[in-house]
Amino acid sequence: MAYPPERRRLQLAPGLDEVTLVARIEAGEALLRAAGFTFVSCQLPSAPAEAQSRVRECAARVVPG
Repeated sequence: MAYPPERRRLQLAPGLDEVTLVARIEAGEALLRAAGFTFVSCQLPSAPAEAQSRVRECAARVVPG
């Protein structure tokens, strides 16, 4: 079932917009990498076809073992 765009969007806390959220995520990732953690972060667009492509790109960055 496809949901209308207004239902697919993440409901952010009051006063928190998408730009601020992304900046906080990126800052947190930088701190984790600086602390020596290795991980793959994958932020997805809301369009299903684009999200599927992005998941494949992220999965390709995963290095086994």
